[in-house]
Amino acid sequence: MQVANIQSALASDIRRLIYYTKIPEGVDKQTLSISTFDSFFQANMIEFGVLKESIDPNSGNYSTQYRKALEEFRQKLANYCQKYKVRSIKDSNREIDWDYILIDEAQDVSDLEKEIFYMLYAPKRIIIADGVDQFVKSNVRQNWSVGLDASQVYQGDVMTIERRQKANIVRFINALAIRSKIDWKVEENNNLPGGCIRVERFYTSDIHKELLQNCEDNECENYDILILEPPSMGVRGDDNIVRFRNADAYKKANINVFDGFNSKNRSLYPSNNECRLFQYDSCRGLEGWCVVCDHLDELVAYKSDTYKNIDPDSLLSEDEQRKRYAMLWALMPLTRAVDTLVITLKNPESELGKLLRGLCDDFSDFALWNIDN
Repeated sequence: MQVANIQSALASDIRRLIYYTKIPEGVDKQTLSISTFDSFFQANMIEFGVLKESIDPNSGNYSTQYRKALEEFRQKLANYCQKYKVRSIKDSNREIDWDYILIDEAQDVSDLEKEIFYMLYAPKRIIIADGVDQFVKSNVRQNWSVGLDASQVYQGDVMTIERRQKANIVRFINALAIRSKIDWKVEENNNLPGGCIRVERFYTSDIHKELLQNCEDNECENYDILILEPPSMGVRGDDNIVRFRNADAYKKANINVFDGFNSKNRSLYPSNNECRLFQYDSCRGLEGWCVVCDHLDELVAYKSDTYKNIDPDSLLSEDEQRKRYAMLWALMPLTRAVDTLVITLKNPESELGKLLRGLCDDFSDFALWNIDN
């Protein structure tokens, strides 16, 4: 089985789980493989002669090159299927790897990518997991059943009860969504009581020590601390590699992290003694016993400023559409934590800061506002 997913951070996380479960990796045995969407498609485009080599992700026009190659690949597959009168390459006599494809975060797949998946493997070999509103590449949910007969589609149960986060954190996030006028509701799981939230000005070595102790007390590793940062915390060096801006300061503070900003680390996974540190854009699908959302208000501002898919026919104003998109993005990292959620704010007086302050007042039994005005 091949598993395709958008984020390299999540792909790395899944590879680590597979390593510990001892699933066979040999090509002559039943096994599975993990890849991002881009690497999956580019490997196939090289195999089919559309590309000679992978596109350099650091090139200035990567997205344009990638889409152009996908369009050429789609046309080549369509010509092949028409010539041999087959629905997919897998249905023909041509050798192609993998019996089944599991697509995680399938709501974010483009129409072009979906068509290619179907022409490579056909719907009967494709399993999708849909995260509904958690978009990274677009804000339009992909509909995988369009054009298919009912007999070709099997829909499993829709999970509305939270399976990861403790009840207090779910309650806090639901309340934030309501006050932000976002249609978001996850049912608390009574089998997962507890959970705490704290809002701080900075992430300090003292807070880090508390999280390390929390992990130790609950038989977790340092790996189970996930630190998320806005893209502004990345800095490009003379070698053209982007790294975490505060790496030296964290090291001096004994905060030992795996630098997920560094592109050289994308095919690796952290050791148990390292906390994971990634930028927010890579957080979907990840989880941690303790999660630090550093400068969360900066993420909201960044997503609002860069939002481009304004719908002129929407009943919402342009400003309201921007706010909705940005707050949906803010909810994504907040839903990564299992037990403890730490939020730091660059500007406590921001709109998000005021919302969080009000929530901490209302949920003072498990939410701490620890910022002096």
